[in-house]
Amino acid sequence: LSRFTLFDCFVMDNQYNYQADDRIRQHQAKVQEVVGIMKDNVNLVLERETRLAEIDTRADELQVQSKQFQSAASRVRRKYFGKI
Repeated sequence: LSRFTLFDCFVMDNQYNYQADDRIRQHQAKVQEVVGIMKDNVNLVLERETRLAEIDTRADELQVQSKQFQSAASRVRRKYFGKI
């Protein structure tokens, strides 16, 4: 083989390796982007879970308060109508 042919093969190999490396870097960048999105989504799910737990606690408290209000309203009604 001539020197030019050897040099041409060397250049082609290097170009192929560079293109392969570039594709790998592009894929790694996409993977990192997806990982970032997934981390954001996990954080959003955890925040949502916290908010739902707070809402559940407030709903339980409102249920207790509504029973207390109903009981107090019944006592007031009995007192009011009992005096008439």
